[in-house]
Amino acid sequence: MRTSGIEYAAKGEMTFCDIGKPQDPKDTEVLIRTLFSGITNGTERHALMAEHLWGQFPSRHGYQHVGVIEKAGKEVKNFSEGDWVFFGHYVGHRAWNVVDVAGPLALATENHLTVPLPGHS
Repeated sequence: MRTSGIEYAAKGEMTFCDIGKPQDPKDTEVLIRTLFSGITNGTERHALMAEHLWGQFPSRHGYQHVGVIEKAGKEVKNFSEGDWVFFGHYVGHRAWNVVDVAGPLALATENHLTVPLPGHS
């Protein structure tokens, strides 16, 4: 699994960074390998160009991801290894994410939304 992420090193400068290897998911978590990231002309550009109160560097931004579940904790009920998911998790654009999916159905919480994608399980 890749271990890269995108970091905003300075105003107008984006670089790749090493985020390390993921830990195994806990009982209610899933490990998601990122396939696609949605980089927008809004949030990410504003952060990159230090607009609208953004401007701490280095920093990481991003929250739109599509990925495949590589591992699931033993208490995960709504997802299985191999499922494709969309997830909104504001941790920056990165090769992998570990997300706690404890909760009902679409699993919306104050921190993220994880939704299975039809036709990819």
